[in-house]
Amino acid sequence: MTRPLSDHDWVKDQAGEIGRVQHFTHDGGVEVWFIAGGTRTLPVHDVTRVADPTKARPPIGGMPDEHRRCTHCNKKLRVVTTDERELIPGQKLYQRITKRTFLRWSAYGDQRGGFNEALFCTLTCAFHFAQACYRSGMRIKR
Repeated sequence: MTRPLSDHDWVKDQAGEIGRVQHFTHDGGVEVWFIAGGTRTLPVHDVTRVADPTKARPPIGGMPDEHRRCTHCNKKLRVVTTDERELIPGQKLYQRITKRTFLRWSAYGDQRGGFNEALFCTLTCAFHFAQACYRSGMRIKR
């Protein structure tokens, strides 16, 4: 169940323009301020709520095509990025991320930089994988 539309929600009209609800009118309409400029009164059923466009995070630059997965549980590994932040004028404490760059996978495994190393999402997964290998008869020879 979705929550009802309220003041200051971001909405999109049927033409695809994004705006912010200013207030409701007595005849069941919504007065919307649009980013492109201007204020219009629209019927409530013509607008849909969207996420706040000012908090949207940009895509990750330099992201590899294949998303690495944990060798044991097959979960997607988290991505470590550098986020360049910009202070928004008028709001002292709020910073917006303007650029994100891929650094590495947040994973446990061979730290020597090889391409075929086993990567695990947690140390628990690495431990369970090692236990399973040992039970199946695999042994490490030095």
